[in-house]
Amino acid sequence: MSDKYGRERLLIIDGELAEEEQKQEIQYQLYHDCYMYALRSILKDTLWKIEEPQETAEPLYPREVNNIISFIGDRGTGKTTVLREFCWLLQNFRSGRKSSWINSMPLDEEAKERLLRIEINFTVLSPIDASLLEEKEDLFELILAGLFEKCEELWRGGSYTYENRYSKTREMLLKKFGEVYRNHKSVKQGDRQEDPGESVVTRLRTMASSKKIQTAFGELIDSFFHLVEGGNTNRAVDYLIIVIDDLDLNLEHGFQMLEELQKYLTHSNVIILTALSYKQLSLITESHFVKNIGYSAGGKNPEELALHGRELAKDYLDKLIPVNNRIYMPDIYTKSQDIEIRNDNEKKSIQAKKYIMLKNAGKMHIYYDGLGIKKHFVEKRTVRTLLSSVEFLNSLATVDFSEARMIKGKVLSGVSEKNFENVKKLQKKLVRAYGRNYERYNADIQERMIFEKTDEQQRRFFDDLMGIQLTRRGRYVAALKAENFKSLALNGNALSISYYYGDLLECIYTWGRRREQDKPLIHCIMASFTSEMVHEYICYMYSPDETKRSKSRRKLEHFLGEGFGNDWTGKMLPVRISEEIFSLAFFRTVEFQMINCYFPLERLYTFLMQLETAAYSMSEKTWQEKFIKEVGEAVAKDFEENKAIWSLQCMDMLFENACLNQQQMPALSFSFNIFERTFISLSKNTPQPHRKGLVLRVGIDTQQADFDILGFVKKSIAPQEEQREKYKKIFEDISAAIYKYVAEYVRLENAVGIEEKLTRKLTAQLKKQSIFEKFKTADAIAFPFYDFDLSYNIIKRVRDKCSRSFTQPTLLQDIVKNIVKIYGFIEEELTSEENYYAEKNPGSSFPYRRMFSEYPYIAAMKKLKDNEFFVRILQNNIKAGISPSIPETEIND
Repeated sequence: MSDKYGRERLLIIDGELAEEEQKQEIQYQLYHDCYMYALRSILKDTLWKIEEPQETAEPLYPREVNNIISFIGDRGTGKTTVLREFCWLLQNFRSGRKSSWINSMPLDEEAKERLLRIEINFTVLSPIDASLLEEKEDLFELILAGLFEKCEELWRGGSYTYENRYSKTREMLLKKFGEVYRNHKSVKQGDRQEDPGESVVTRLRTMASSKKIQTAFGELIDSFFHLVEGGNTNRAVDYLIIVIDDLDLNLEHGFQMLEELQKYLTHSNVIILTALSYKQLSLITESHFVKNIGYSAGGKNPEELALHGRELAKDYLDKLIPVNNRIYMPDIYTKSQDIEIRNDNEKKSIQAKKYIMLKNAGKMHIYYDGLGIKKHFVEKRTVRTLLSSVEFLNSLATVDFSEARMIKGKVLSGVSEKNFENVKKLQKKLVRAYGRNYERYNADIQERMIFEKTDEQQRRFFDDLMGIQLTRRGRYVAALKAENFKSLALNGNALSISYYYGDLLECIYTWGRRREQDKPLIHCIMASFTSEMVHEYICYMYSPDETKRSKSRRKLEHFLGEGFGNDWTGKMLPVRISEEIFSLAFFRTVEFQMINCYFPLERLYTFLMQLETAAYSMSEKTWQEKFIKEVGEAVAKDFEENKAIWSLQCMDMLFENACLNQQQMPALSFSFNIFERTFISLSKNTPQPHRKGLVLRVGIDTQQADFDILGFVKKSIAPQEEQREKYKKIFEDISAAIYKYVAEYVRLENAVGIEEKLTRKLTAQLKKQSIFEKFKTADAIAFPFYDFDLSYNIIKRVRDKCSRSFTQPTLLQDIVKNIVKIYGFIEEELTSEENYYAEKNPGSSFPYRRMFSEYPYIAAMKKLKDNEFFVRILQNNIKAGISPSIPETEIND
């Protein structure tokens, strides 16, 4: 729940708490146990008070009073918050709240019953921030002032306004305040000047001492409680609560303050609550002892002196703050799985890590990996940084692109073209708002995150990296591996080294394992890449400015480099070919050997065999139309049945960086011709003539290309209309080959205009067979490589799954099934991430699983895994391309 200013009132709770404990009226339920142990320490003292026999005189050896309770933790762990809320709890410790806390404590039932019968009152003084006290300010005097302020408050209010009734109590209190203050001033100022007329006895009687101050303060406290109780001394057990925050941050006077607490305030009905870092307080105490002992003490050298000072500091703090009165703040980083957050007045709580992840997704459309076992770099170490991070994300605008996607989809489908200008205006507004978010978010990474996590050398490297153009940064990071991470410096030869996106993934994977100390820097680089590339993706997808979209597209393509995969990703699929083992998820430079593949055209052959040409005149229009229609239908059925177009398109998707005559090609280059062929079958291992038929022979003219099962990702950056256009030549070349054969077979040379009509008809029929027509989806990049943190972790886990699944090299004949299996692993990971982000989240919903599974190539591959023609064309070309000595295997019926 957020207020009218967009601020959230968050409840941070420990998920391990019992349901009844979570119902207690505290905001920060994470600190429930801190409150319980502090309160238990106080109440155990209360039990001692009611059980202690009443002494008629002061005992010779009174019970030692340990009345300092310390909330201990590092900066940002919530100590001040705990002090504030615990004080509120004590001020309201009565009726139902009292019984709830007492019953939840680890005490025996008899003790609980006794405590429930006792009235316990807490008077809480205003907190004192010890870190802000200057040299002339005195902690004890501030405590006195706070107590006096509380007395005046009581005199002004309620029944205490009757001066005549409580005048004696007031006079006594004022006298005690004066006595304590004068004694303290005297001790602070040192020996006073001797009065010549003053006797030694008088001087000794009036001399101030710490013991006198302690006694006078005790009497003052007793008189104060007499005032609080209205004279009824048997009514309740009363405690005065003195609250001192950040005692350890006063470096100059921290030890003197501790001494004052010990010397003057040890009263059984006074509880001193402090919040401090034990490490820092130990250093202050140790420094005090070392300074006062001196370097010459006992002939000790500095090292021995420091050790002696450390031992004295430990002993002193053990006495002043015994272990049973030390309340340690919970470490939300180490127990992050149990830390949950919910908005006030909402019943459902969310794990803290997930809460931050959802915030990032809602505001920045960044989906960090939520499934990693190790700590993620967005997880916060302290409550302060957690709440600060939430406030920062809340300060960003919520930019929801769903409306723009919906309207844009209608415009592209021709439903609402008149609204196109409105869509452009909406897109411009959204992209501008997102851009403002991005500038702040990315600056936070480059300033706060890098400063918090890294050392000076790592910061210099990061700054140098940020000085390089975004399109080249991936290359420079990947180039670190080329030098085996010998030094933390940019490689001057990075631009001359070939670069694939997989090289960057491998570098991140290896770097953290070679140089453990650099992991914080790696996290900053991953965060920076994620922020910047998601921003480019948003601009590419939604900016109405074509120039800006083109720039963002180029940046996305440069980030992938020459392709997605590399040898590291290639190890996902080990394949045995002729006693050799190859890593075939990626294989650099397959040399094509003009291996042909044959697709049967049975229906076209049957149609031509049955055609009685003598019965028709080629010049008749009606015959031409019928002929064109029936040829088109026959061809459509043949290609639908054998999935030839799908096979060729998916074949092209699996190869990157195709070269023909040393020229880079946007796609594989195919050649087609149709001829009559005799199919054979094997009978008792002897080839036997079977039947004749037509086949479409497909040859690959491309000379070489990289084989990459993830190569489709880079191709998917292009809009699907552009991808459709890329395959137009295939449809036209196949149509021309069919026409050439049919024209010779039927002798169509006298049929005027039939060539154009027939090829146009065939091209239209083949276009319908395209995977981009069969699986129409909105434009979307198939895999979120730009969401770098998510992409890296998914590919890393998929590699692990492959290593467990393919424990032995697989057979080449199963390559398509295994490629589809790997795509299934990726889809499983994306589905798991989608489930992680399934919470209702304003501004975003996890889109990547749908974008992957619905991408036309992925949808087609699932259906082609058992297609013998596709399996054979891929198998033969890979076999010949990486091991040319292995003979080709042809398709036979």
